[in-house]
Formats: sequence, structure tokens, C-alpha cells
Amino acid sequence: PNSYETIVQWRSATKRLTEFEYTLNELQLAKQNSKIKFIYVSNEQSTHIENLTIQLPLKIGENDGQILIKHLNLVLEPHQAVLITGKTGSGKSTFLRTLAGIWPHGSGMITFPLGDTVAFVPQKAYCPLGSLRHCLTYPSISFSSIEEDKKIRNILNLCQIKYWSNN
Repeated sequence: PNSYETIVQWRSATKRLTEFEYTLNELQLAKQNSKIKFIYVSNEQSTHIENLTIQLPLKIGENDGQILIKHLNLVLEPHQAVLITGKTGSGKSTFLRTLAGIWPHGSGMITFPLGDTVAFVPQKAYCPLGSLRHCLTYPSISFSSIEEDKKIRNILNLCQIKYWSNN
């Protein structure tokens, strides 16, 4: 193969992996600073949203991000259909990202029945907040198993990023 093409491919892959690692670090930091609390309760059937405020991330020089949804209180019953409408940019998709745990900007509390998960197909691909293991197994919230850990290590090895297996 052409050496130049090989170098270009290597550079492109390195850039994507570097950006991925940077994004993982940024997401972890945002998650640590998030004021949105998720609680899973074993004796509950409904999803409760309490005093949920969702905002855009802070920009340099700003004290607060733009608020999209303010002090939302809502109970979602099992099998209840909900229609979310609004203008472009009003926070519809961001609300769903928040419920899925991939949007940390805001405050409030969301209580889910134990074992429930939220999954949706976003407009853009997103990496969920958490460890690399969580990203690879999303939306499952299952605990680590030896068999699952072995599969993840094999995948990382195939991608030649085995050194990330401790993340």
C-alpha cells in the first residue's frame, strides 16, 4: 500500500480516538457536576419528574446557561402515551436526552421504577455519560459480570485500544 495513504488513515483514526477520549473526559466531568439526580425505586410503577430545570451548557463568560425547561413536575404512568411538541430549539430532544441520562445540564430529580431504562434514537449520535464500559453497554444498567467484561476487553483489543479497558 501507498505509505502516504497509510499515514493519512492512521492520522484520521488517531484524531477520532483523541476526540473520543476528550469527549469521554468532558462528559465525565459534566456528570460529576450535574445537579440532576436519578433514583431507581423498587416499589414504584410510575416515572416521577420533580422540579426539573434543563439548560444549555455554560459558555465562556456566562454565569448560567440558557434555560430550556424550568421547574417541570410530571408523573408518567406505565403505558401512558405522551406527545411532546414545541418550536425548534425549545428543548424537546434535550428533554429526552435528559431522561436517558445523556444530558447533565440542569437540576431536579427523576425517579424511575427499578429496572426501567430509557432508550431513544437521537438526531445525532451521542455517547452516554459514564465509564467507557457504560457507553459500550448502553442502555443496559446491569452490573458487571466476568463474561461481559471479557467480551468488552476482546472488543477493545480488536479496536487496538486495549489500554482503555480500565475505564
